[in-house]
Amino acid sequence: MQVYQNTGNRWFCGHWNKSPIEVGYCHYFQEVPAGEVYHSHQDFCEYYVVLQGYGTIKIEDTTFALEPNTVMMIEPNERHRILSVDSEEALIFVVVKSKSVPNNKVLHKEEDAKFLQIQTV
Repeated sequence: MQVYQNTGNRWFCGHWNKSPIEVGYCHYFQEVPAGEVYHSHQDFCEYYVVLQGYGTIKIEDTTFALEPNTVMMIEPNERHRILSVDSEEALIFVVVKSKSVPNNKVLHKEEDAKFLQIQTV
């Protein structure tokens, strides 16, 4: 049995504390953070479990609503980005990555229709 606690950032567990998956949370108040960019993950699914608030997410070329009691599963290599949040209520969601590995985010150019890969972080 393992117990993981948040230590001040948004992540509870991951490869850094020997967890095979990553679990964290996001709390967006009235706008999407400037650091939110189109990205993908090569080897695993990422799940967004929406607890509160409303927003939109773009996955590949389609925009989807984010709303309470919804789980979005993003497949490996699907490019995605939070587009908007409702300014009246904070968007709060749990993020679960089905595998935890370092340097797992691949960044993509937003304006390129084919989402050319530009950098791995």
